[in-house]
Amino acid sequence: MLAQSKITQADYDAAIKAPLELHITESAQGCAAATTAPYFCDYVQQLILNDTAYGATAEERTKLLYQGGLTIKTTLDPALQKVAQEQTTATMSATDPLQRGASIVSVEPGTGKVLTMAQNTIYAPAAEPGNYMGNFALPLNDANGETLHGAGGFQPGSTFKPFVFAEWLNSGHSMMTSIDGSVRRYPAGYPWQNTCRDHLGRL
Repeated sequence: MLAQSKITQADYDAAIKAPLELHITESAQGCAAATTAPYFCDYVQQLILNDTAYGATAEERTKLLYQGGLTIKTTLDPALQKVAQEQTTATMSATDPLQRGASIVSVEPGTGKVLTMAQNTIYAPAAEPGNYMGNFALPLNDANGETLHGAGGFQPGSTFKPFVFAEWLNSGHSMMTSIDGSVRRYPAGYPWQNTCRDHLGRL
């Protein structure tokens, strides 16, 4: 601007001497920037980082993942994921003072494809209320002992009810059958069956 006579020498000198103040706002990177399904994103990352098919060492796999120009196609259904996230978030706030977690995972029958993976926490590394990097839906580690960033999962709870009911129907019973399940009597000498021992030969 000085060379084009748009400013004076005094303006130029003042501008050169002025301190440079930067107000940098770092943008989110990686799965933290995946607003639709950050926990599923992390799950896919861990699958690649733990699989020797993508490199013999952890360093090789990490380099391939972040610098290898991979095209990763997943089974996530964006429309279903949106509903799953809305329902999970509505169930319990991420900043709930009791710090209770809620999670939804949908798997396509017959294929095992993961269609949704949502939870009520915020995937972010900062130590703030509601932030949590662990995945409620996954075990701590995979079958080989490699980390999955899992939180250990939840007890199945009422999820078991449809499975029990399906087995009831498969066994030839009717939906109209009434059963009094309020009374159970186990007299002395009742022939208990230990299915763990029966199937595994040990407790």
